Amino acid sequence: MLFKNCQWNTDWEGVHGFNDMAMEITREFHPDGRKAGETFFAKISKIDDWWALTRKNYRAGTTLVLILPFLKAWGVTDVKMREYAANNLRLIPGAKDTLASIGRMMPTFIISTTYRSCMLPLIKTICIPEKNLYCTQVTLDEYSFSKAEIRKIAKIEREISDMPILDWPDGTKHENQLPHEMQKTVWRFNQIFWRKEGLMGIKSYRRMIEDIEVIGGPGKAKAVKESCKITGIPLSRVVYTGDSITDVEAAQAIHSKGGLVISVNGNRYAVRAADIACMIDHTIALEILLLAFAKGGHMLVNTILHSWHWENLVEKAKSPFFKKLIERLHNVYPENLPTIEWVIEKNLNSVIEQSEAFRKHIRGKVIGELG
Repeated sequence: MLFKNCQWNTDWEGVHGFNDMAMEITREFHPDGRKAGETFFAKISKIDDWWALTRKNYRAGTTLVLILPFLKAWGVTDVKMREYAANNLRLIPGAKDTLASIGRMMPTFIISTTYRSCMLPLIKTICIPEKNLYCTQVTLDEYSFSKAEIRKIAKIEREISDMPILDWPDGTKHENQLPHEMQKTVWRFNQIFWRKEGLMGIKSYRRMIEDIEVIGGPGKAKAVKESCKITGIPLSRVVYTGDSITDVEAAQAIHSKGGLVISVNGNRYAVRAADIACMIDHTIALEILLLAFAKGGHMLVNTILHSWHWENLVEKAKSPFFKKLIERLHNVYPENLPTIEWVIEKNLNSVIEQSEAFRKHIRGKVIGELG
């Protein structure tokens, strides 16, 4: 490897793929159709975001466990999940080449909240060893529900379908700051997911909660630190790329030690936690940033971004190290370069607005609005 003193830890969905597999599987198998599945998933995703913002040590991305009893009741199996993922994988252009190229040059780890069964078809197509994959391990076939329990789950599903989508103004931190209707919604979701009169009264659901370790929030931070123990590389020499609320704790752990955090088509949570925000529809620009950090740290990354105009990058193309990269960049973006910004307090709101707009444009409104 060219760079043995630097490593890349990256989320999958949003950074390299257009998919949100958990949402798509919910949409695909919801008994009332795709639109109902999208709305159902969005409601659970929103309460998950709220708990991540307001509960200490809560793992953002627990949506992936909360939806499991419904998926199971709808007849979803491990095979069906794997088949859906294999047949519906949508990669951002350049992703396979970037992963292969960077994976040859430095240790590279994928740290994703996504179900492992959905990641395995993918890992076979890229040059990252399976041992470098951290994701949420679920074996859905291990769990079963009685007919009475399936009826209870169906009744809860219908109730959730009639509930409003939780919403709150930016900066809200406490339940008593919510409008009365939203307070009632939070209270009811607590009853549904965390009380015995709700799903906690079902033994297999309790087992799901106990058994499944979601790789999101603190789980991603833990995975980053474990990967650094394997390689012996300090957090100050790690680049982390993410796009959502599940990446915040990992980003904070790396940022606090002087590593580099890049939001890729991120939402407000990812942008706030990042040093740099990229709005890209091809991964070649990300590859340039990764190699710049590996070669020259923050200083060289800063130099590249200060030169982020074609008339200036022409000079960089004279360097043997960057020549082929700049040529590839020019092939993809012959006229206008993609938007890449340092995230500072002065431009934070405008960068969030740009990034969220581009996120919805490139991934679609439904996935783009998820936390």
